[in-house]
Amino acid sequence: MKNKVLGAIAMIWGALILMNFFTHLHEMTSGAYSTGKMAGVIFGCLLLAAGIHTFFFRKAAAKNTTQHDEPSR
Repeated sequence: MKNKVLGAIAMIWGALILMNFFTHLHEMTSGAYSTGKMAGVIFGCLLLAAGIHTFFFRKAAAKNTTQHDEPSR
């Protein structure tokens, strides 16, 4: 369940970062601000991809069960 919650948070956060970028495309920037903005977009893409992978494709961790070995005969 923890993976589902963290995956959902990552998807929402990544999508909001990308949505902010696409809604403010008309702003012309240069220099360090522009570089930081592109780094944020890359981070948003990676966060969205990791959230999708975690939420939809990652299996729940198996519970740690102790298995006793059979004595050799």
